[in-house]
Amino acid sequence: IWRFCWSTNFNMTLTLAFTHVGTLVVGWFLGPTDAALYRIARQVGAAIAKPAKLATPALYPELARLWASGSTQNLYRLALRVGLAAGAVASVLLFLVGFADEFILGTVIGPDFIPAGPVMFWLVTASVISIWGLPLEPLLISTGRASTALSIRAAITLIYLPTLMFALHNVGLMGAGYAPVAAQIVMLGTQIFFVLRLRATTPLNIPGPAH
Repeated sequence: IWRFCWSTNFNMTLTLAFTHVGTLVVGWFLGPTDAALYRIARQVGAAIAKPAKLATPALYPELARLWASGSTQNLYRLALRVGLAAGAVASVLLFLVGFADEFILGTVIGPDFIPAGPVMFWLVTASVISIWGLPLEPLLISTGRASTALSIRAAITLIYLPTLMFALHNVGLMGAGYAPVAAQIVMLGTQIFFVLRLRATTPLNIPGPAH
């Protein structure tokens, strides 16, 4: 249980690389003005993802219950449904942001932050990609693969930070949007790979009624 606790704690700590550490890196490379624009854009992306993220704590016990009872087919079916439903809603919001980014920034925050619109679109895109994979990390953790989930996030973080620095150096503030999109795509693909591998090594069954 201590291994599980440490793995999940480190996992949550590494998420800071995609939030607060990213702001610091942007400020370091581009200065406080661009860091402020990035932070506003990131907060909008986080706001898009927040409703789906709030559902995650309710997902853990249900996934764990299905795994413990041997209902593996229902386990993967639930994860698929959650991912598809959350991803579809998030994609609609991304479509709206793509057409109304300047209006959102100008109305909600102020006209001074309208230049954050292009990078905001890409940060929202990164959030939407992460929402499509919303049930994957809880599934790995609930099935006893917390160390796998941690290893995936640690590897992606090690790739993301130098990629972010390279992108900022070469394309400026837009690089702060491109880097997280690339990182989330790689993370989603890696999580899907390990979930499919888990599925291939566990029997698919739906337990009958208890006697």
